[in-house]
Amino acid sequence: MREDLPATKPAPTPPEFHAEPDRLLKPRDAAAMLSISVRQLWRISGLGVIPRVNMASTRGTRFRLSDLRRVMAAGSSPSPQAPATEAAAAPAGKGA
Repeated sequence: MREDLPATKPAPTPPEFHAEPDRLLKPRDAAAMLSISVRQLWRISGLGVIPRVNMASTRGTRFRLSDLRRVMAAGSSPSPQAPATEAAAAPAGKGA
C-alpha cells in the first residue's frame, strides 16, 4: 500500500446539499415554458392544476419550476380533461 494515498475515502456529500433551490417563475415565463398563453396559465392555476405562490412582498404571483416540470412530465397538455356533458352522452334521437 502506498503511503501518499489516504487510507479511507471521504464521505460523499448528501444529495440534498447539491439540490438547486426551487426557482420561482413569473407568469409570463411559466406560460412560455408550457407553450401556453398567460390567460390559459391563469385558468388552469385557478382550477388547481398548477399551484400558485403569492409573493406578499412584491404583490405578485409566481409559479414553482418543480410544479411546471411535474405538469410537463405528466402529459402533453397541462389543462384538465373537460367533463363530458349530458347532451354529448345522450343518444342523438329517439327514432334512430
